[in-house]
Amino acid sequence: MPGLIGIISTQKENDNIENLLSKICVKSIKHEEWHKIDSHTSKSAGLGRVHPGIFNPEPQPIFNKDKTVCLLMDGEIYDYEYLKQELIHKGHGFSIGNDPEFILHLYEEYGKGFVHKLNGSFTVIIWDEKSKKLVIANDRYGIRPLYYSEHNGSLLFGSEVKAILEDETFKRIIDDRSVADFFLLGIS
Repeated sequence: MPGLIGIISTQKENDNIENLLSKICVKSIKHEEWHKIDSHTSKSAGLGRVHPGIFNPEPQPIFNKDKTVCLLMDGEIYDYEYLKQELIHKGHGFSIGNDPEFILHLYEEYGKGFVHKLNGSFTVIIWDEKSKKLVIANDRYGIRPLYYSEHNGSLLFGSEVKAILEDETFKRIIDDRSVADFFLLGIS
């Protein structure tokens, strides 16, 4: 399933992040030739989105005014016109008018509390380059999953587990307890 991917690292060089991000997008998440790839790399982050171009087809990430905060989103937000008008009255300006832009302004206004105001089927990644902060959020029901792993000073995440396995330094060890928990309780 197409979706979001990311690498946050203080250890890896920018070239390594960019190469791994490209490899993950093309080999793991892009299942059809017509899927589109959007990506962004900085000194310590690589973020990507593979999508069919149906919901929010405009290129991502989108940035705040000073280009220090970027956002990528998969999915859609429902019925937010009232909140959008509230943000406009508070001085926020909208140029694109899509869901990701709305969420970015909501984040700027409410911080991490923005997620409590959202209704929809979505996964959102917000990267603040200046403070080196990452926010990952998804809808209440987890309709669009996001898997993650932290190892070797890096955080890797993706909409499919195989995205994480593209990192050749990732140890492929089965955790018997987690497997048992998954089959017994349906959780991991």
